[in-house]
Amino acid sequence: MNLKLVARKVYSNKEIRELLYNFFSHREVMVRTAQNKVIRPAPVINEADIMALVNIGAISFHASIDKYDQERIGEGTYNIVGRDLVVDIDIKYLPKDLGYEHPYELAKEIVKVMYDHVLSRMHCKSLWIKYSGNRGFHIVIPYEEIPKTILGLPFNEYALVFHRSLLLLLKYIAYSYLEDSVLMDTRETVTSEDIVDIDLQIASPRHMIRAPYSVHEKTGLVSVVVPIKGLMSFDIESAKPPIDEIIPLPSEYIENNEFIEDILVYTFIVSSSEFRLENVFRELSLKKLAKKIRTRHAYYRKKLSKINYEDIYPPCVRRMLEGLEDGRKRSLFHLTTFFKAIGLPADEVLLKLKEWNQKNKEPLSDKMIEYTVKYHYDENRKYLPYSCQRIKEEFGDTICKPDKYCKLYQVKHPLSYFYKRLRDILSENEGQKHK
Repeated sequence: MNLKLVARKVYSNKEIRELLYNFFSHREVMVRTAQNKVIRPAPVINEADIMALVNIGAISFHASIDKYDQERIGEGTYNIVGRDLVVDIDIKYLPKDLGYEHPYELAKEIVKVMYDHVLSRMHCKSLWIKYSGNRGFHIVIPYEEIPKTILGLPFNEYALVFHRSLLLLLKYIAYSYLEDSVLMDTRETVTSEDIVDIDLQIASPRHMIRAPYSVHEKTGLVSVVVPIKGLMSFDIESAKPPIDEIIPLPSEYIENNEFIEDILVYTFIVSSSEFRLENVFRELSLKKLAKKIRTRHAYYRKKLSKINYEDIYPPCVRRMLEGLEDGRKRSLFHLTTFFKAIGLPADEVLLKLKEWNQKNKEPLSDKMIEYTVKYHYDENRKYLPYSCQRIKEEFGDTICKPDKYCKLYQVKHPLSYFYKRLRDILSENEGQKHK
């Protein structure tokens, strides 16, 4: 394969050059040549520079996931204004007896599982997915839709920690899917880690990804954008030059998307090595961030230590804790997963649930309480508690009685209620209009 001819064929498409030029805005650009020579930063001051680089041997174009305060980046020092959250899924090895013809077929299943379980809950209008050009996919959540603060803390200063937390949860989901639905069909002795790589190093400074519609420097395939609705029908043939359909990147986004904040806080907590909320900020301190930020940690830890968390439990949890006549098993699931999600340790949850159980008209057995807590904590399972809609369907108005905060925050999930009240208490905005 003559990669130089492939590159000229692809980048001679004006629509692709325009998309690349716009994507490179406020990003550092890098190119690789057929001889694997790297040019970084690559000068792309105007659209014509793309073909100029191709004419001297550029095959693939890469761009930073950080965005800077200058529109076009060359040599020099620039300030970061935002960071896309990127997920890189790559199939390292594929047992032949699994029945997949190509690694990308398994990769797109993993992307769909990640989207269905976590990413769809972000309600992100600007999220986009692209084929890597080889054995996987990239998922991109543009920084424009990410809230500027998370729990009152500036996102940009903590971006690497939040990014890594999200990757850890998605990695767990990918491995769980493989173990539950894929690996049972192979005779080979392999683990999820042998098969799929969820790149955690992408949550590091100055990291880059292959640009959309760039040629892959090894395969000659194109890193085409794939609509989420068309993900499962994606076929590698559509990535072979010439590219007939150019799908534009999303241009609309929801500013300060609160659903993204909810998911980032959740992943932050469940992915931290210590689950107590007051230790979340201590965990950040261990990342050797700037001293000026550490003073803020001390302030928040002090505030966290004074909060009575029971006061900010959502109404459904508080009503369940008063005791029930029926629906005890479903409530046990909801309470256990809620307490685990907000960071309470297993021994404390077990004590709380045994106290709650005595308030029920017909208490459950202690063995059931103990088994449920053990099930969710020992295997580190990450089930979410019921949504508000599910609670209303399961329990009716006896449990689902929205209070003023439910209406103020337009809550759709009990965890959103808890996190938003916690955030507003920390930022001293409780009870104010939530924007």
